[in-house]
Amino acid sequence: MRINFFKAFLLLAAVAVSSYANAGIIKIADWHDANGNDTSGLRQSAFDSSVFFAVAKDINITESDTYEVADGWHIASFSEYVLRYAAAINPENSDVHFNILGWQYYTSKSGAGNQALFAFSDNFDDSQTNRACHAAKKESACTKASKTEEWADFLNGDYKHYFAGLVVIKDGSKEWMAVSVPEPSTFILFVLGIMGLAMCRFKKQV
Repeated sequence: MRINFFKAFLLLAAVAVSSYANAGIIKIADWHDANGNDTSGLRQSAFDSSVFFAVAKDINITESDTYEVADGWHIASFSEYVLRYAAAINPENSDVHFNILGWQYYTSKSGAGNQALFAFSDNFDDSQTNRACHAAKKESACTKASKTEEWADFLNGDYKHYFAGLVVIKDGSKEWMAVSVPEPSTFILFVLGIMGLAMCRFKKQV
């Protein structure tokens, strides 16, 4: 019985390590470009003080990974963006990020090119909206972005390299800061340590 329990524990630990290693979490430091514009890679929208456009580095977007955002923030869904814009009183209709804050057309301040599409949270599920916010459009235009082949291709076709960043929402008073997440190697060492302790205890019982 004890042997079966120990084997079960080892199996669960191995699954935990494997799951963590394959989680596909892209850390802030790996996708967010703090030098991407004149305001540390974040542009506050003109219609809502809690809605921002977070500039990405020169990377392709992937639908299978999870993009980490700062504690107290989340990636906006398309419907959230629409509702917040609708609730704004006489909103200033600014460009999303075209030729402003150090950008030259679709090139960010740090030199990343083809920065055209800011993704919503549901943009990562091609069964959902497939909408994105175009850098050269007005903020109001993002509320009318239709589900088209272009947005679908943003995830699985020729537009992956047009990734400009994410539309994010500040939930409280916390400023944008990198989240401290244990490195995979640290987590694995922790699990292996627990396994070692369990093995010692198992040997004593035997």
